[in-house]
Amino acid sequence: MMINLEQSRSFIGIKDKNNVYRNVSQGYIDIYQFDTPKKVRGMHEYEIADFAFTSEHIGAHTIADNLIKEDIEVLRGNSLFVFDLLLIHNKLIIALGHKTPYIENNKIVGTLFQATLFPELNKQIAKHFLSNPDIIVSSHTYKHLDVFGLAPSRKYDLTKRELDCISLLVKGASSNDIAHTLGLSKRTVDFYLRNVKDKLQVNKATEIVALAVADGIV
Repeated sequence: MMINLEQSRSFIGIKDKNNVYRNVSQGYIDIYQFDTPKKVRGMHEYEIADFAFTSEHIGAHTIADNLIKEDIEVLRGNSLFVFDLLLIHNKLIIALGHKTPYIENNKIVGTLFQATLFPELNKQIAKHFLSNPDIIVSSHTYKHLDVFGLAPSRKYDLTKRELDCISLLVKGASSNDIAHTLGLSKRTVDFYLRNVKDKLQVNKATEIVALAVADGIV
Protein backbone atom coordinates (compact mmCIF):
# COMPACT_ATOMS: atom_id res chain seq x y z
CA MET A 1 0.00 0.00 0.00
CA MET A 2 1.46 3.38 -1.01
CA ILE A 3 1.26 6.23 1.49
CA ASN A 4 -0.31 9.36 0.02
CA LEU A 5 0.62 12.23 2.30
CA GLU A 6 -1.61 14.57 0.32
CA GLN A 7 -4.59 12.54 1.52
CA SER A 8 -3.16 11.56 4.91
CA ARG A 9 -1.98 14.80 6.45
CA SER A 10 -3.24 13.81 9.90
CA PHE A 11 -4.49 10.90 11.95
CA ILE A 12 -6.37 10.33 15.18
CA GLY A 13 -6.55 7.44 17.60
CA ILE A 14 -7.74 6.36 21.02
CA LYS A 15 -5.94 4.02 23.43
CA ASP A 16 -7.17 2.70 26.75
CA LYS A 17 -5.28 2.76 30.05
CA ASN A 18 -3.49 -0.47 29.15
CA ASN A 19 -2.11 0.96 25.88
CA VAL A 20 -4.55 -1.06 23.81
CA TYR A 21 -6.02 0.65 20.76
CA ARG A 22 -9.76 1.27 20.79
CA ASN A 23 -10.08 3.08 17.48
CA VAL A 24 -8.07 4.91 14.81
CA SER A 25 -8.83 7.13 11.82
CA GLN A 26 -8.37 6.32 8.16
CA GLY A 27 -5.25 8.50 8.12
CA TYR A 28 -3.69 6.18 10.70
CA ILE A 29 -4.56 3.17 8.55
CA ASP A 30 -2.91 4.80 5.52
CA ILE A 31 0.32 5.55 7.37
CA TYR A 32 0.62 2.30 9.31
CA GLN A 33 -0.60 0.18 6.37
CA PHE A 34 -3.39 -1.76 8.02
CA ASP A 35 -6.38 -2.91 5.98
CA THR A 36 -9.10 -1.38 8.14
CA PRO A 37 -9.47 0.33 11.55
CA LYS A 38 -10.96 -2.92 12.81
CA LYS A 39 -7.56 -4.62 12.38
CA VAL A 40 -6.01 -2.19 14.88
CA ARG A 41 -8.66 -2.43 17.58
CA GLY A 42 -7.47 -4.55 20.47
CA MET A 43 -3.80 -4.34 19.50
CA HIS A 44 -1.26 -3.30 22.14
CA GLU A 45 1.37 -0.62 21.52
CA TYR A 46 4.08 -3.31 21.36
CA GLU A 47 2.15 -5.20 18.67
CA ILE A 48 1.85 -2.01 16.63
CA ALA A 49 5.58 -1.44 17.07
CA ASP A 50 6.46 -4.95 15.91
CA PHE A 51 4.30 -4.52 12.83
CA ALA A 52 5.19 -0.98 11.76
CA PHE A 53 8.44 0.38 13.23
CA THR A 54 11.44 -0.44 11.06
CA SER A 55 14.24 1.78 12.34
CA GLU A 56 17.70 0.22 12.28
CA HIS A 57 18.85 2.79 14.80
CA ILE A 58 16.56 2.13 17.75
CA GLY A 59 14.49 -0.89 18.75
CA ALA A 60 10.76 -1.04 18.06
CA HIS A 61 9.92 -1.79 21.69
CA THR A 62 12.11 1.07 22.88
CA ILE A 63 10.07 3.41 20.69
CA ALA A 64 6.88 1.89 22.07
CA ASP A 65 8.20 2.47 25.60
CA ASN A 66 8.67 6.16 24.78
CA LEU A 67 5.09 6.40 23.52
CA ILE A 68 3.79 4.62 26.61
CA LYS A 69 5.67 7.03 28.90
CA GLU A 70 3.92 9.91 27.18
CA ASP A 71 0.57 8.21 27.67
CA ILE A 72 1.27 7.75 31.39
CA GLU A 73 1.59 11.53 31.70
CA VAL A 74 -1.66 12.00 29.80
CA LEU A 75 -3.47 9.54 32.09
CA ARG A 76 -2.42 11.80 34.97
CA GLY A 77 -4.48 14.56 33.38
CA ASN A 78 -1.79 16.31 31.32
CA SER A 79 -1.99 17.40 27.69
CA LEU A 80 1.18 17.04 25.63
CA PHE A 81 2.50 18.35 22.35
CA VAL A 82 5.02 15.88 20.92
CA PHE A 83 7.45 16.27 18.02
CA ASP A 84 7.90 12.80 16.54
CA LEU A 85 10.13 11.19 13.91
CA LEU A 86 9.40 7.55 13.14
CA LEU A 87 10.47 5.09 10.49
CA ILE A 88 7.25 3.33 9.60
CA HIS A 89 7.67 0.57 7.03
CA ASN A 90 11.01 2.18 6.09
CA LYS A 91 9.47 5.59 5.41
CA LEU A 92 10.40 8.59 7.56
CA ILE A 93 7.25 10.03 9.10
CA ILE A 94 7.42 13.50 10.67
CA ALA A 95 4.57 14.60 12.89
CA LEU A 96 3.52 17.06 15.56
CA GLY A 97 1.23 15.19 17.91
CA HIS A 98 -1.23 16.36 20.54
CA LYS A 99 -2.11 13.91 23.30
CA THR A 100 -4.98 14.58 25.69
CA PRO A 101 -6.91 12.54 28.27
CA TYR A 102 -9.81 10.58 26.80
CA ILE A 103 -12.76 11.02 29.13
CA GLU A 104 -15.94 8.99 29.57
CA ASN A 105 -18.47 9.60 32.36
CA ASN A 106 -16.19 12.29 33.78
CA LYS A 107 -13.32 9.83 34.19
CA ILE A 108 -10.04 9.53 32.31
CA VAL A 109 -10.20 6.16 30.58
CA GLY A 110 -7.42 6.48 28.02
CA THR A 111 -5.44 8.67 25.64
CA LEU A 112 -6.69 10.59 22.64
CA PHE A 113 -3.93 11.40 20.17
CA GLN A 114 -4.01 13.57 17.08
CA ALA A 115 -1.03 14.05 14.77
CA THR A 116 -0.40 16.49 11.94
CA LEU A 117 2.06 15.17 9.37
CA PHE A 118 4.77 17.13 7.59
CA PRO A 119 5.72 16.02 4.07
CA GLU A 120 9.34 16.97 4.70
CA LEU A 121 11.61 18.25 7.44
CA ASN A 122 14.54 20.64 7.20
CA LYS A 123 16.98 21.91 9.80
CA GLN A 124 15.11 25.14 10.41
CA ILE A 125 11.82 23.38 11.13
CA ALA A 126 13.61 20.92 13.41
CA LYS A 127 15.30 23.81 15.24
CA HIS A 128 11.90 25.47 15.75
CA PHE A 129 10.44 22.38 17.40
CA LEU A 130 13.54 21.64 19.46
CA SER A 131 13.70 25.19 20.84
CA ASN A 132 10.05 25.21 21.95
CA PRO A 133 9.86 24.35 25.67
CA ASP A 134 6.20 23.35 25.34
CA ILE A 135 6.97 20.52 22.89
CA ILE A 136 8.18 17.12 24.08
CA VAL A 137 10.89 15.35 22.06
CA SER A 138 11.43 11.66 22.82
CA SER A 139 14.74 9.82 22.70
CA HIS A 140 13.86 7.99 19.47
CA THR A 141 13.16 11.31 17.75
CA TYR A 142 16.48 12.72 18.94
CA LYS A 143 18.16 9.58 17.59
CA HIS A 144 16.56 9.97 14.17
CA LEU A 145 17.40 13.69 14.09
CA ASP A 146 21.03 12.77 14.70
CA VAL A 147 21.05 9.95 12.14
CA PHE A 148 19.56 12.14 9.41
CA GLY A 149 21.67 15.20 10.33
CA LEU A 150 18.65 17.40 11.04
CA ALA A 151 19.82 18.93 14.33
CA PRO A 152 23.27 20.52 13.80
CA SER A 153 23.35 22.02 17.31
CA ARG A 154 23.23 18.45 18.68
CA LYS A 155 25.74 17.29 16.09
CA TYR A 156 28.28 19.82 17.35
CA ASP A 157 27.19 19.54 21.00
CA LEU A 158 26.66 23.29 21.29
CA THR A 159 25.31 24.75 24.52
CA LYS A 160 22.51 27.32 24.65
CA ARG A 161 24.96 30.12 25.46
CA GLU A 162 27.22 29.09 22.59
CA LEU A 163 24.22 29.12 20.26
CA ASP A 164 23.25 32.59 21.56
CA CYS A 165 26.74 33.84 20.72
CA ILE A 166 26.66 32.26 17.26
CA SER A 167 23.25 33.75 16.53
CA LEU A 168 24.43 37.25 17.36
CA LEU A 169 27.70 36.72 15.51
CA VAL A 170 25.75 35.80 12.37
CA LYS A 171 23.86 39.09 12.71
CA GLY A 172 27.16 40.97 12.59
CA ALA A 173 27.70 41.57 16.31
CA SER A 174 31.20 41.93 17.73
CA SER A 175 32.37 40.27 20.94
CA ASN A 176 31.62 43.52 22.79
CA ASP A 177 28.15 43.69 21.26
CA ILE A 178 27.44 40.06 22.24
CA ALA A 179 28.65 40.70 25.79
CA HIS A 180 26.37 43.74 26.11
CA THR A 181 23.34 41.95 24.66
CA LEU A 182 23.72 38.83 26.80
CA GLY A 183 24.78 40.68 29.94
CA LEU A 184 28.16 38.92 30.04
CA SER A 185 31.75 40.06 30.23
CA LYS A 186 33.75 40.18 27.00
CA ARG A 187 36.12 37.65 28.52
CA THR A 188 33.25 35.20 29.01
CA VAL A 189 32.02 35.73 25.45
CA ASP A 190 35.54 35.14 24.10
CA PHE A 191 35.63 31.92 26.12
CA TYR A 192 32.37 30.75 24.55
CA LEU A 193 33.58 31.63 21.07
CA ARG A 194 36.83 29.72 21.59
CA ASN A 195 34.76 26.69 22.56
CA VAL A 196 32.62 27.15 19.45
CA LYS A 197 35.71 27.28 17.22
CA ASP A 198 36.99 24.07 18.78
CA LYS A 199 33.66 22.29 18.32
CA LEU A 200 33.19 23.48 14.74
CA GLN A 201 36.87 22.96 13.99
CA VAL A 202 37.40 26.45 12.57
CA ASN A 203 39.87 29.22 13.38
CA LYS A 204 38.07 32.49 12.65
CA ALA A 205 34.80 34.18 13.57
CA THR A 206 33.99 34.54 9.87
CA GLU A 207 34.31 30.76 9.53
CA ILE A 208 31.86 30.29 12.43
CA VAL A 209 29.37 32.46 10.57
CA ALA A 210 29.86 30.67 7.26
CA LEU A 211 29.42 27.20 8.79
CA ALA A 212 26.51 28.25 10.98
CA VAL A 213 24.61 29.53 7.94
CA ALA A 214 25.59 26.67 5.63
CA ASP A 215 24.74 23.95 8.15
CA GLY A 216 21.57 25.60 9.47
CA ILE A 217 22.88 25.82 13.04
CA VAL A 218 21.09 29.14 13.56
